[in-house]
Amino acid sequence: MNDDLTRPIGRTPTQTGENSGALSDQLSAGTLTGPFVIEELLGEGGMGQVYRARQREPFVREVALKLLSARSLSQSQLAMFEIERHMLAQMSHPAIAQIFDAGATADGRPWFAMEYVPGERLTAWCDARALPLRARIALFVRVCRGVEHAHQKGVIHRDLKPGNILVTAIDGAPSPKIIDFGIAVAAARYLYDPLARHIGTPLYMSPEQTGETALDLDTRSDIYSLGVVLHELLIGSQPTLARQQSPLGARNQTLTRPSVRLAESALDERQRVATLRGLDPQRLRRALAGGLDWVVEKATAHDREQRYSSAALLADDLEAFLADRPLLAVPPSARYRAGRFVRRHRLAFAAASAMALTLVIGLAAALYGLRQATAQRAVADTRSAELEQVSQFQQSMLADIDLAAMGQRLNLTQRSELARALQTSEPEPAKRAELLAQFQSLQSQINPTDIARTLVAEDVLERALGAIAKDFAAQPAIAADLNQSVGDVYLAIGDYARAERVYAALVSKTTADFGDRNPRTFKAESALAYALNRLGKTDAAAALIDAALVRAQGALGADSDAVADLNQVRGLNLSDQGQFVPAIALLEQVRERQLADHGATSNELLGTLSVLGLSRVRAGEREAALVNFRLIYETRRARDGAADPATLAAAANLGALLGSMGRLDEALSLQQQTLAESERLRGADHPATLADANNLATTLSNLGRLDEALASFQSVYAARLRVLGGEHPHTLRSKLNVASVLSRLGREPEAIAIQDEVIAARQRTLGLSHMDTLSAQLNLASMQSRIKNYPAALATARAALAGFEATLPAAHPARAEAQQVLGVILTESGRPAEGLRYLMIALATLRAAEQPEPKLYDYAIDALRAAHAAGDAARERELRDQIITPFLGLAAQSLTPSQLRVQAEVRKKLAELDAPAATR
Repeated sequence: MNDDLTRPIGRTPTQTGENSGALSDQLSAGTLTGPFVIEELLGEGGMGQVYRARQREPFVREVALKLLSARSLSQSQLAMFEIERHMLAQMSHPAIAQIFDAGATADGRPWFAMEYVPGERLTAWCDARALPLRARIALFVRVCRGVEHAHQKGVIHRDLKPGNILVTAIDGAPSPKIIDFGIAVAAARYLYDPLARHIGTPLYMSPEQTGETALDLDTRSDIYSLGVVLHELLIGSQPTLARQQSPLGARNQTLTRPSVRLAESALDERQRVATLRGLDPQRLRRALAGGLDWVVEKATAHDREQRYSSAALLADDLEAFLADRPLLAVPPSARYRAGRFVRRHRLAFAAASAMALTLVIGLAAALYGLRQATAQRAVADTRSAELEQVSQFQQSMLADIDLAAMGQRLNLTQRSELARALQTSEPEPAKRAELLAQFQSLQSQINPTDIARTLVAEDVLERALGAIAKDFAAQPAIAADLNQSVGDVYLAIGDYARAERVYAALVSKTTADFGDRNPRTFKAESALAYALNRLGKTDAAAALIDAALVRAQGALGADSDAVADLNQVRGLNLSDQGQFVPAIALLEQVRERQLADHGATSNELLGTLSVLGLSRVRAGEREAALVNFRLIYETRRARDGAADPATLAAAANLGALLGSMGRLDEALSLQQQTLAESERLRGADHPATLADANNLATTLSNLGRLDEALASFQSVYAARLRVLGGEHPHTLRSKLNVASVLSRLGREPEAIAIQDEVIAARQRTLGLSHMDTLSAQLNLASMQSRIKNYPAALATARAALAGFEATLPAAHPARAEAQQVLGVILTESGRPAEGLRYLMIALATLRAAEQPEPKLYDYAIDALRAAHAAGDAARERELRDQIITPFLGLAAQSLTPSQLRVQAEVRKKLAELDAPAATR
């Protein structure tokens, strides 16, 4: 599609977003305009010119600089311009190109500086990579979420089109960016053109945008434009006026439905369009008619009252389509909703037809598959294909065990049986009701999912292993696949010890049956190594993977899936051992291979991105990790639903990272939702649930809710001690958290005793130079300082800092923290000049590591105290003028809740410092 842009010849599509128009005077490369140096012209149109420029101050960065055509502004326009620029700068969303600043040149020409996005327009990016239909929709959902964010800030785009939605690759994964958000409406106020109110691209403009009501626009105008873009994304062409009335009953002109537009195209064009979306024409047409037609029609309804009322609802409907849930856009009918429900639960319906309703409905399904396979074996000697299908059915039954549903069924059945028994044993209705209520009260104290997990492990999976060994002795390939499935279920329910046992036996069996260079053997070795790593046996896992990799590369080649799977586990293993740099390098190689082989939304790639994000967090690369974790979470949520275990794992990673970056309110909300769903789905004692509870407790601690945090940490520690053992890394982390909160509550002797135990255990299990060991030492130094044992505190802090300096890069935030702790201890022990030196180094390290604001201001206050105590007035003035005062001067309405808390804390500490000595 032609985007109607005037570009320099030979340039690839990039950030322009202009409508066509006559060229005006251009600024040449090297021209200075305000704080910007012009580098090149990107495009020009009726609204003005767009340049790639370099900002010189107060930040050095590359920007897209938009110069509007207006030559001067009146006083009223200047006031409006100031309001506009603050409004636009408040938008902050991964799918929106950030507006950095706005102003006017010396000759009064308004400008906007925004994030430079060297991407391709949305439709071109998808077509160039033959992105599957569902992946296109998932990508578009992220665009809708960005639009909703801007709408909530009171900003309407007015010119949404593929050319203003660019896609760029971040860590190999697609990241959509909407450019020019709010610029169109701003330009309409400043351009001296009576037609300025009609700014936009006609093909994508809503009916009201082109008519007399153009000054009465609301967010639904953008919804219309999104609908047109979605139409084009689905079938590669823009809609035309329909020949008949819409099923939605629109009173005026209606656009063609995508399926109709597709049917009107030539046969070879239909084939080309479908192929680019990973489907054949028939399947594409069914997908369109099955719900997407309705979504597009509702978004592009002529009467805006009939459109989606928000971009969020449009995104929700598209996510419902991906999850096979009923759509808001489709008129309700029993047949439609029943059809979507059956489609969403087709495996459950298939299984239900073959099993009786019992207390352990999912368990019976697993055994049913085994018995059916055994019964067919006698007639399947020459029908291996059918037997293989039976094997696959059995594997799906094992993999689809729903512990939460089984536990709830058990609870309901127990209540039902008790009520039936009381009918005959207790004649008084009131007494029966009282007894039943007492039973339900007791029952509510036990997590039903934990009971189901025990039943699955001991009554189903163990019996299944015996049945496989007995009934499939003559079918080693099928036996291997089934045993792999049993191990996978053990892993999924958090029973890592049993998973290790099953995988170890499987490695021995596949090696004996198929040899040590067979893909089945490598798959089993990869699973065993992962289980060993989860158990904290990182050295054993490393040895196993390294040996398997040598054989796999020789037998299958370095680019094989088996090698990629082994390398993914090895990357996690390296990260857990504290070797972050080699872990990231290895995982980047795996990511590139999986992106090429499996696509950007594949489970293989998402798994690698998750491990890569974790490694980046540990390496101090938190912003890059945040991009990874957001992408994984949004992709999983759109594709698999919010309650899927993989989505919950992604949400846990994202919430923990947000908390560590000081974005506590956002983290708290996500962690509370994740923990509630994890307890329901996995049970309270599942390792993943305990990790979720630990993350939530950490956020509570950071919010100052120490009593709540201590109770949660103690509960998690007790559970991990029971489930994982006393020296598992996760158990030791919980123990460390308990000590940290006890220290903050003033219970230092208890805290130091626990801390000593953690350090000894970590030195024993992880080694003296592991990051976790050094972090525990740093915590101990802070505790020793609080009880004024400064000699011990200084020795401990210096040792921890030396360890970090020997093992971590110069810009790692852990080094900054060690420098800060040592600086504070020196200051408190009466050596403020020396302490100030370390605190200034800590500030520089933190800035180099691009860490979030809260720590920056904490460190600055500590440095200010040291400078004050040392009598260094120049340094004190520098810290106040450059960091503290600008932060305290920020308006409350421009800050997030987390930033407001930090601002209040900084103001309180500054007041304490400035108070007369007699009042301190």
